[in-house]
Amino acid sequence: MTAHHETSVPDGTQQEHTSRSRPDGPAPALARALALLASLVPGGSVTPVAPGADIVDTTVPGPMLNGLALTAAGHERADLDRALADAARRLPAWSMQVVGHSPTQAERSVATDHGLRELRRPTMIRSLADLPEQDGGALPATFRMVRTPEDRAAFTRVLGESFGTDDGYGRPFVADEVLAHPAARVYVAVVDGQVAATGLSWLDEQGWLGIYSGGTVPALRRRGLGRALLLHRLAEGRRAGAHTAYLQSSEMGRPLHEKLGFVDSGDDVVYFTR
Repeated sequence: MTAHHETSVPDGTQQEHTSRSRPDGPAPALARALALLASLVPGGSVTPVAPGADIVDTTVPGPMLNGLALTAAGHERADLDRALADAARRLPAWSMQVVGHSPTQAERSVATDHGLRELRRPTMIRSLADLPEQDGGALPATFRMVRTPEDRAAFTRVLGESFGTDDGYGRPFVADEVLAHPAARVYVAVVDGQVAATGLSWLDEQGWLGIYSGGTVPALRRRGLGRALLLHRLAEGRRAGAHTAYLQSSEMGRPLHEKLGFVDSGDDVVYFTR
């Protein structure tokens, strides 16, 4: 579930401090979302290998979305080595994901032995207590949740075009089991009768709203469409009971997210990947 490729608290420093002080912040929420996705999609799986260590297979062909998820520290190096070897055998694209703690010496050492490099992805957050107004100058569009076979096909096509991949990348996100689950809300934006942008939101029981799979066809970028769909998802999430949204922003998307009030939470996921 690629994070977005997407406060009434005006002081970003205070918002960061609040996130860091919470034992259950946005990075664990992201890990829970991936595990739930893996448990829902056909062919996906979550295989516990130790307390706080699971091999997660979402079937999405992206290394940040699969692999060994470490949500607790203190694992023995030999156990990590076996788990990484198992992940490498089972998954075509994978990483080791360190969530909720700084990488330990054992984690870094075994990652080096497996030829993995460290990549830290900041997790950005925004309180949903208030939201900006929609931009009246944005490209006129309507938003709807994915329900029909036509919208499913359009979602995978547009997401693939946006990310430079094929349609297979987005298919797990529109599986029957995902669309039927109350946590997931999968959207398309329609311009002149054609699907032009995508987005997925994931609301967990703790009130965290994950923002994922935001993509716009290249021909309509920089027309306000991604911003409008993101604001729509934030408003829908707030109505459903979310208190805070989170996402992992790309370099291209970060200026937009910062303008909309997202700040670095200080609660990063550290990936070790090839």
